[in-house]
Amino acid sequence: MDKKDDANAKEKKCFCYKCSVCGIVQEGDSAPAVCPKCDNDKFYKIVK
Repeated sequence: MDKKDDANAKEKKCFCYKCSVCGIVQEGDSAPAVCPKCDNDKFYKIVK
């Protein structure tokens, strides 16, 4: 992998969303509509 590929890999960040009630973490480009575990609609965005 050259420097250009390495720079592109750093630009692509993994977004995860953590439920504010039960704490389940889901990956994706946007927050889920509701949590599959507790039906909550509030999520915290986590950048990895």
